[in-house]
Amino acid sequence: MTLGRLLERAALRRPSADAVVDGAAHASYSELWLRTGAVAHGLGRLGIGKGDRVLIALKNRIEHVTAYWALQRLGGVPVPVNFRFAPDEMAYVLEDSGARAVLFEPATTAAILEAVGDRALPRVFVGGDPPEGAVPWAELTTHADGPDVAVSEGDLSPVARRASRARTAITTRAPSRTPSSAGTTGGSAPSASCRSITRWGSTR
Repeated sequence: MTLGRLLERAALRRPSADAVVDGAAHASYSELWLRTGAVAHGLGRLGIGKGDRVLIALKNRIEHVTAYWALQRLGGVPVPVNFRFAPDEMAYVLEDSGARAVLFEPATTAAILEAVGDRALPRVFVGGDPPEGAVPWAELTTHADGPDVAVSEGDLSPVARRASRARTAITTRAPSRTPSSAGTTGGSAPSASCRSITRWGSTR
């Protein structure tokens, strides 16, 4: 059983229940299932596939949760970082993780743009007017249905190994001030949603 399949099962068992609440924005399990399929499809159009890491420089918001679970369905590896990271810290994690794309928002724009520099990486912007060269988040969600892109059981082990190596590298090989991909300060929205979805997806 993969995390992507747990989300599918949660959507089947409790389709109308709230999966994510972000202020006035809500998403039920069935809505989250559809949104993550669309975003996974959109990431695939950007060249992201199984085992690819994606840097997520977002605050705790509904798009963060959606991106996290879209990558679980795609077989990609989320690399969440603290949105308060300085440019050199963003650059360190970006380089050390080998991320193939970045997701960012107004609060992290300056740091991400400086960290990415002239790297040829897809940059997905969550917010109003995207910076030049960035892909608007809305473009990832254009295809509402999306494909069934859940990672298979056979793919799980190598993906998990690559993710483990990435986390180890990020937290052990550090400059003078060690950045970590531990997510934002306080409770992590993806972690909270993971606990909820694991509960409803695995309950028999």
